[in-house]
Amino acid sequence: MVDTDQRLAEIRRLPRTPAHEIRQELYDDLEQNALPWFTVENGRKCRASEAVDNRSGYALALMLMAKFALWNEDWNGALIPLQALEELYGDFNEGNYPLAETQWRYKNPAETIFEIQHAWSLTGTQYNGNVAAIMMPTHNGDGVFDGVPLKGYGTSMPGWSSLRANNRYAIFRPATGNTQTEHTAYIDALFNPLPLTYDTYDATLNRYTVKIDREALAAGEIRGQKIDRRVQYFLGLGDLEAGETFKITRNYGVPWPGPKFWCPDIEQNYDSNNYRIFRYADAILMMAECYCNLENAEETMRYLNLVRERAGVDPVTNFTGFEDLTLAIRCERARELGGEFQRKFDLVRWGIWYDQTYAYTNNATLKGKMRPCHRYYPIPDAQCALSGYVLTNDEYLADGL
Repeated sequence: MVDTDQRLAEIRRLPRTPAHEIRQELYDDLEQNALPWFTVENGRKCRASEAVDNRSGYALALMLMAKFALWNEDWNGALIPLQALEELYGDFNEGNYPLAETQWRYKNPAETIFEIQHAWSLTGTQYNGNVAAIMMPTHNGDGVFDGVPLKGYGTSMPGWSSLRANNRYAIFRPATGNTQTEHTAYIDALFNPLPLTYDTYDATLNRYTVKIDREALAAGEIRGQKIDRRVQYFLGLGDLEAGETFKITRNYGVPWPGPKFWCPDIEQNYDSNNYRIFRYADAILMMAECYCNLENAEETMRYLNLVRERAGVDPVTNFTGFEDLTLAIRCERARELGGEFQRKFDLVRWGIWYDQTYAYTNNATLKGKMRPCHRYYPIPDAQCALSGYVLTNDEYLADGL
């Protein structure tokens, strides 16, 4: 109990506890004190979608344990709660967990493990965020988004400066000149191919513009390659049904974030979607990562391919080494979980945040300000001073900040 200023001053001077110790304490606490509380008899040992009033429960406890263990590189320790999740959630496939339900407009679907609950109406409950206003294409007014009328998304959203995918994530840009060939600098994008084809030559751009290829979408392949099913939900190319292409996509070959994040009938910037933080596909890919680090190639590819099968792309079957499998898992996590608040934490956990972010950031100004220490938030200077500088920001100091 902190009952005096002297006691508070003593606490402030305590040294920093190693992060791996904190994570292990949290893992043990959940295992010993939370999990026993969830039983079949009391009805609380259930999937998150089945919890009363969508309360956090058994599934979230297991997922947090697995996350703590992964950060500590305790692969066997992570598999214990992950296997319990697998027992709870069952077979991961399109029949049990439809890809369409990864869209946030579907609240608390079967696949969810934890999501932030939102609701908003003009005259009723108003608990909301504004992620959709950032992730939707720029609103030109009257329900026209980046040059394309979109039905069902209202007419009142402000014209926010929206995000878009970087070139590493997804792009189909023709080469310079009056030629229908793909620019070779962009063929390693994570989502490749996109259902886009050549449109007309633009003399100002000195290359072809592109448009949605409706026939390729219907066939599920283009230029001899399968189109990832996630493209239609995770990337915003335009109105896929009508074949109308967003301006930024037509001119530059890049998508907006997709309908996964868009909020139907959005009023102003009041986004009433739930924000999905953890879901079963994440746990499946975590199992693949654990088995990869335990050098079990067969199980690694089995779990990796569960996610790829639902996406409608070819399985990974040719084992060429665990380094290649590690890269395949990391890329699959980027595709499957893009925009779901996980990527920075993954990159930091793998020790590659700065290199990857710097390499694939398109903004030159941002690159000039980016430092390796930014993988962590700094401890406020006031708290460092109050601790007598027992607490320090060594990485920030090393980077001259």
